[in-house]
This record gives sequence, C-alpha cells and structure tokens, in this order.
Amino acid sequence: MKFKKTDIIAVLVILASLVHLIIAYPSLPAQVVTNWGFNGDVDYSSKSTLWLLWAINAGMIPLFFVMPKIDPKGKSYTKVEGFYTSFRLIMVVFLSVLMEITILSATDASVSITVILCPSFS
Repeated sequence: MKFKKTDIIAVLVILASLVHLIIAYPSLPAQVVTNWGFNGDVDYSSKSTLWLLWAINAGMIPLFFVMPKIDPKGKSYTKVEGFYTSFRLIMVVFLSVLMEITILSATDASVSITVILCPSFS
C-alpha cells in the first residue's frame, strides 16, 4: 500500500494537533473533560491524558499501514482501497477534532460537543 495525499493530510492534521497541545498544555487546568454523556454529564481526567489521546491518534497511521500486511486473505484491502484510504483520513481527523474540543473546553472557550458532533452522526 502506497502513501497517498490523504495520508499526508492526516500526518499534517496530527502534527497540527501536537503543536496546539504543546502551546495550550501549560495553560490547561489539572483536570480536563474527557467524556461527555448523552445526558450532559461530564467526566474529568488529568490533563496528561491528552498526551495519550494524541499518541493513540498518531499511532493510527502506522497501524493503518500494518493492517493490510497481516490480512489473512492478503488482497482484501485492494478491493476496498478507495474506502480504506478515506477511512484512514476520517479517523485521524475525527480523533483530532475530539482532542481539540477537549483542549478548547478546558480553556473556557464556548464549545458545544453536541453542535459539533451531532451533525456528523445524522
């Protein structure tokens, strides 16, 4: 599987979220919102959790390239390569948006998780 333009965009999105995390981290409170319930309840975690969220997102890129190599049927990914390429970018952008929402909500920005995410599920 070759590295495509969408993969370059995904890497740039991950790098942009890293830069934002590095800049915002010193001003974040000790506890940040990491889970929003459907009823509006929130759960808090240590701000260091954001590094883990970023690492998971960054780890998606190499994982997406290893998965086709360990496919038992070998060529299944070539049948859906267009979808798989788009899926890689969508997943990285989605996880980056979640991290950005977490950072913005912790910095007292007026962010509504339902306004941002609900249209993506409709």
